[in-house]
Amino acid sequence: MVVEADHLEQTDEKQTSTGEVIQTSRGGSNLRFPAELFHSIFSHILHGNLAEESPKKALENLTLTCKVFYHLAQPLLFDSCTFPISRTWKPPPEEGVIYPSHADPIPMNIIPLSVQESEDTLHKLCFIGQERIATAVRHCRLAPIAYPEYSTPVDDHCQEDAHEHTIVDRFFRDIIPKLSNLRILELVHVTLGPSHLRLLHGVCVQLHSLCSETCFLQDDDEMRLEDHNHFGAMLSVKNLICKRTIHPGNRKMYLPLPHPTHVESLSYHFFSFRRRGLSHSMEGRERVLFRQLTAMGKFTSLRSLDVTIRPYGAVCDWRQFISTHCCLIESLSMQRHTKVNISFVAPHDLPSLKLFRGMWDDVRFYALQQGGLRHLIVTGKRADAAEDGLRNHPILRHSDVLAGLNGRRDEFACLESLELKIWNALEKIIAPIFNCCPRLRALKLIGNTSFGVGLSSLSSVFIAVTLCPDIEYLSLPQFHIELGQRASLESMISSSSVHLRTQCPKLHYVHFELREEMPMTKGSRSPVMKNSDVRFDPTDDRILTVEHTIEDWRSRVWNE
Repeated sequence: MVVEADHLEQTDEKQTSTGEVIQTSRGGSNLRFPAELFHSIFSHILHGNLAEESPKKALENLTLTCKVFYHLAQPLLFDSCTFPISRTWKPPPEEGVIYPSHADPIPMNIIPLSVQESEDTLHKLCFIGQERIATAVRHCRLAPIAYPEYSTPVDDHCQEDAHEHTIVDRFFRDIIPKLSNLRILELVHVTLGPSHLRLLHGVCVQLHSLCSETCFLQDDDEMRLEDHNHFGAMLSVKNLICKRTIHPGNRKMYLPLPHPTHVESLSYHFFSFRRRGLSHSMEGRERVLFRQLTAMGKFTSLRSLDVTIRPYGAVCDWRQFISTHCCLIESLSMQRHTKVNISFVAPHDLPSLKLFRGMWDDVRFYALQQGGLRHLIVTGKRADAAEDGLRNHPILRHSDVLAGLNGRRDEFACLESLELKIWNALEKIIAPIFNCCPRLRALKLIGNTSFGVGLSSLSSVFIAVTLCPDIEYLSLPQFHIELGQRASLESMISSSSVHLRTQCPKLHYVHFELREEMPMTKGSRSPVMKNSDVRFDPTDDRILTVEHTIEDWRSRVWNE
């Protein structure tokens, strides 16, 4: 069934097998409709006593039931809402100009809303402001239409737009105080003044998560730490995410700071483009952030810290901050600047991590010296350097991983999950990984080339997997099979499942990408290749149609 309403995307509704809970999925969230309303409607349709009720009376009762359902269910459709404040526009490239693939992308423009678009947003604000609707809102987003990822350069052409100012003022003054059940707030490319910051501070007490992406200040100067205190901008929120794109212009950017005793997850993502002046500006902003967080005192509830500086990495030694201010930290995401001279030896009181996400060259620097690492996510070899070009871009190779694992069994002894993005992964890397990580329970390899060619390569991988009897989750890169081998592949999976469920009884999910050669069509000069995903459960030789992510697996075992 599809529900359509003004300013809403389409909504797919599903009924559970018992019929007691009706859930609607929109944007990753589930809406729970009161099942008794559906039962009442179905009762009128299926069991109405037409002999005792006139057709008119039966229709009146059904209409009344539908009105009650509409009144109760309509607010649930607005659990997540977005308010446009401007729009994006990408100018076409100049005729005859060719941009190399390693150059910065063409900037997108932020332009004002049209009069009609502005009126539509104000109308939506009025509608959401109704008490019956406002109390159902859980997730709210204030952003330009079709705003790109924060790694895309943006030129702002509506800095003084009156429509945007009116929408932002109305949202903070009239709407925010009414959203009593708001849990997630996203502010994207929004200009904030002192009154907005005071209202933001008030609503953060009830928020679970706040995301500020490349937001600006109305004032002439960036706020100092004492200014944040003055405007009530020490935000008492559990999860704070700040994304900032450093781009040309003289606009002053907003840097949200958390309350050190409330925040549990803290993320700062700074991105600059490959221009000398901008990269220096980013380094300065990172140092400002480092000083401000250090001056705030101990973070007594912080469990997760993510400081992502792209493309060149962090210039500050964040281990010092972690060791003195974040004694309870469990998860760290970080990449180190390649040209900064920071001591390899970690502070003696650096906390042991459950999870580290970063570059292969930085694993020992941030995560292995203190021992106890359980989950490792490797996204590359090292951070980019200013002199790197298209031909010498740093990539993680098979040989780098083998060298890093050699003789490190003690350092990886506690590792339970490994997610590795590797350029030229080969099937022979499986055995060294399992030998070095004896407690490994989940492995995901992401490759840029074929992991193996032919059924023999896939079979050798399954044989190597039996070296790790505790493995539960396995996801592999691409395998290449030739024309006519599909039936043999299915037979091999069936026979391999017998050995896997005997040697690895806990393994319930195996996935690999398949690149299959298809028959040549008439007129084609080269074989046609088909890509697909193969998923199966070796315990019962069952083909799986639903993807299981390693993130879900980590969440399930996190507190074990």
